[in-house]
Amino acid sequence: MIEFPEELIKQKLKEAEEDRKWFIENKRRLREKYSNLFIAIANKQVIATSKNVEELIKKLRENNQEDALIEFIEPEDTIVVY
Repeated sequence: MIEFPEELIKQKLKEAEEDRKWFIENKRRLREKYSNLFIAIANKQVIATSKNVEELIKKLRENNQEDALIEFIEPEDTIVVY
């Protein structure tokens, strides 16, 4: 089993929370450009996109950018139930 320092875990959780907040605040603007795509966000920036989540994960791994938030941008007027 791999162990990670507690401070690293806290830092990664804080970064993910900040990226999630940025995503929510910018979702309308992001929808204009990335509608119907999966996007990867890191440091409050879109770093990769794809129509397919598996392809997006592959892109992230190839570029050593696996620490990213992945979200799907649903088209305008789409109702999403969680």
